[in-house]
Amino acid sequence: MFKKRQESPSGKFLSFELIREENGIFFFEIIFPPETASPLNLVQGGMIDAALDEATSMTAYIAFKEEKLPLTTDHHVLFHRPMPLGKATMQTKIIKYGKTVTTIEGKLFDQNEKLVATMLHTALPTKIPNNQSYL
Repeated sequence: MFKKRQESPSGKFLSFELIREENGIFFFEIIFPPETASPLNLVQGGMIDAALDEATSMTAYIAFKEEKLPLTTDHHVLFHRPMPLGKATMQTKIIKYGKTVTTIEGKLFDQNEKLVATMLHTALPTKIPNNQSYL
């Protein structure tokens, strides 16, 4: 369904995969490996943040017709419950698409489809230098 894109290093580390888009919602799968563990053997919060950042950034990139990248101005993450290591899913959607500011929402779900974290990501659509591709 989606064209094959070059993976970012962080996306490759998390086995990041865009599965589908349905009614403006993008669905992703990732795997949190043992290297993402906190001392409690749960996924460390910064790793959850990084996964949501990757998914919301890719969503913005696709929304920008792959001509611009999201230059982040702010993002907030709310943690609702601990995340066990292993497979997780994410859903993202554009909340506000603008020429100067775009806001994307991301949600991370555990293996039991329970909401683990929510991100609100605000970014400036920024032209990609020298017509380089991103992903």
